Amino acid sequence: AVWKIPEYGATPRNVHEIGVIGGGTMGSGIATSALLSGYRVTLVEMNEDAAGRAKQTIVKNLGGALKRGKISEEKMTALLENALSTAVGYAALASADVIIEAVFENMDLKKKIFAELDQLAKPGAILASNTSGLDIDEIAAVTSRPGDVIGLHFFSPAHVMRLLEVVVGAKTAPEVVATGFAMAKSMRKVPVRAGVCDGFIGNRILFHYLNAADKLVLEGAAPAAVDRAMQDFGFALGPFAVND
Repeated sequence: AVWKIPEYGATPRNVHEIGVIGGGTMGSGIATSALLSGYRVTLVEMNEDAAGRAKQTIVKNLGGALKRGKISEEKMTALLENALSTAVGYAALASADVIIEAVFENMDLKKKIFAELDQLAKPGAILASNTSGLDIDEIAAVTSRPGDVIGLHFFSPAHVMRLLEVVVGAKTAPEVVATGFAMAKSMRKVPVRAGVCDGFIGNRILFHYLNAADKLVLEGAAPAAVDRAMQDFGFALGPFAVND
């Protein structure tokens, strides 16, 4: 049912090259997922050391895929040599079809990045934020192309977790939404269309779930007992183990 979206009839834009800003756990995971799905990836970091660390994380992620039999050694080598590049500075993203910002959750920083991307990204490039709950419309407002701005909220680890929140702003163009869903399909993700609100969907649910867990402890339950009950219910981890 999640595929039945209002923008169903819109034509997705062509995407061959994806830029990723930020090479931490999330950014490296997004880059890995994109590589495994056949996209060319340029990952941008603040300095050469950080870019080198990001590349090592991607190598480790691909090594995991190799161990699980998802790719061959030849394929892994080809991806690293031909499809991945790391760089310092946003200028390397000038030819990207989609640019995904994956820095930490700070609105001022994200707005600064999007204002710079607005100046250098090619016409028609999609500017996406991996924010887990910040206002996409506020981010889009610093650009001259709010129709090209969207939220693509991956869940960690991004190359493993299948959920992808596609966050649609007030001015996001229908074909940009359709492109987000097309990318999700190629990356074997389950996309869920979300509106702009605190925490979107996943984190909005999580907020109430964690509040309920805290209330149980305030009423006398041990954190370990709450975790055990939720694991017995079917969760991989209890709420306090997750927070830890």
